[in-house]
Amino acid sequence: MSSSLNGIQEHVWNRLGVRKLIAGRGRVNELVEIAVANWDHDALTSARDKTELGIVAESMAVGIKRTDQMLGNHDSRQEYGFVWAILLQALVGAIVQILIKWWLESSQNRAVLWTAKKEIVG
Repeated sequence: MSSSLNGIQEHVWNRLGVRKLIAGRGRVNELVEIAVANWDHDALTSARDKTELGIVAESMAVGIKRTDQMLGNHDSRQEYGFVWAILLQALVGAIVQILIKWWLESSQNRAVLWTAKKEIVG
């Protein structure tokens, strides 16, 4: 795992609320990695206002959940079904919001995320 990705995962972990404790560090790191791998730089750059940014964020969250399901990243908490699905949805939404805010803060952050994405997907 790259140091770029580790730094991003650490940043997200430090900013998540209580939900991170329910999901656990490993699960949060998996979701952050999926988010970075599927990061839509072009859509974010094209967003003209907060409404469009919100639409992009929601689309990214849906993509993360789909990828997570395709990868079969499920654990024993799945037995809680609907409640776990709601918690996962909230967690993914929070991760996306944290990453977007961080990404928007500086060109250096955008470069770090781009580097991490290239290291994951090639």
